[in-house]
Amino acid sequence: MDDSSRLTQAHDGNRDPAAFATWVRRHVDLVHSAAQRHAGGNAHQAQEITQMVFLTAFRKAASLARHPAPLAWLHQATRHAASELRRTESRRRLPASPSRPPRPRLNWSSPRLRPPAKIGSHPDATPT
Repeated sequence: MDDSSRLTQAHDGNRDPAAFATWVRRHVDLVHSAAQRHAGGNAHQAQEITQMVFLTAFRKAASLARHPAPLAWLHQATRHAASELRRTESRRRLPASPSRPPRPRLNWSSPRLRPPAKIGSHPDATPT
């Protein structure tokens, strides 16, 4: 078992934040450099991606501890986080567009659309 797996297991088993912090410090440069490539050199986006990756790693520490290649997992998580950030950013830039056209307003002054005065007193109702 490599050092990465040991540190992740230490965090998962004991919930030792120091062990996880050591693991993060050891791999933050790898994740950040991959994030910069995916962000096209945008430093702000690269930082955002890096934070997303390590937040996901913290949440999934149990499965990450059992992963055979944690560095590959980090790289894949970086790619997914970059993709998610791009989708989010593209949605923000688009103008708000309704998924369907707005419903027409009803003209209650029209005799055909006027609500009845009492229930069951519709003008077209026939006496029974």
